[in-house]
Amino acid sequence: MAPSGAKVVDVYRTGAKCVSGEVGDSGKPGVAYHRVGLLRVKPGRGDRTCSMSCSDKLARWNVLGCQGSLLMHFIEEPVYLSAVVIGKCPYSQEAMQRALIRRCQNVSSLPKGFGVQEVKIQQSDLLFEQSRCAVQAKRADRPGRLVPCGAAISWSAVPEQPLDVTANGFPQGTTKKGIRSLQARSRISKVELFRSFQELLSSISEDKWPDSLRVQKLETYQEYKEAASAYQEAWSALRKQAFGSWIRNPPDYHQFKGEEKVCNELTGSRVFSSPSCWTIFFPLYLDKP
Repeated sequence: MAPSGAKVVDVYRTGAKCVSGEVGDSGKPGVAYHRVGLLRVKPGRGDRTCSMSCSDKLARWNVLGCQGSLLMHFIEEPVYLSAVVIGKCPYSQEAMQRALIRRCQNVSSLPKGFGVQEVKIQQSDLLFEQSRCAVQAKRADRPGRLVPCGAAISWSAVPEQPLDVTANGFPQGTTKKGIRSLQARSRISKVELFRSFQELLSSISEDKWPDSLRVQKLETYQEYKEAASAYQEAWSALRKQAFGSWIRNPPDYHQFKGEEKVCNELTGSRVFSSPSCWTIFFPLYLDKP
């Protein structure tokens, strides 16, 4: 409902495609074009991506937390978002509540500490200057088309490494010749996050490791993820009860180790350059004559 009490009719189209196994959109004209509540993948101009849509990822975080499985070895409860703030744009509070909360609200039998959260959803009156609608408004009298920019900026409150600026999955400035070098790794790629996780482990004496890391010998990224049993149990319940068609990467994508020699072999691969599952990119739009 809008502040005035009038019902918001969402006539906007999404380029995100339904994943295989979902019912699919009706394609009918008007507001019935899309079916709501379906899992979708991000739109792309080439081969279909395996990356789930932003709202799907946020809905998953709202049940599993945004810390991922590796950090669950060291913390007692998931880390949940307390609020989601949407910039000035076509907006429906009803649609946001449905997308992030209501379609998972009946998920049950979750491990201790996990649950569907009532995240606060708000809209700001500030417009993102590089958003599609903002750029379109500025160039209304000029010919040409808009295309998403291939760059992404990731910020974190870490003094020594606050920014990660990438273009098409690689740090800005990476040349074709340098793609297979260590410097071509994004700091938020799976292999780099796994390296940071192992650095954390090496700074702690093994007798002080959590039980989940000491009961068996673990080597690969996938093995460390699977050893976070409570997280995996919660994720399994969420998939079975709400997200059964969620796209999962082929197992070999996660069968890498943290040693430098092994990680070098992954340089230039999808594991090397792709951001981890909890990252969301908001595209910038560029004029293209």
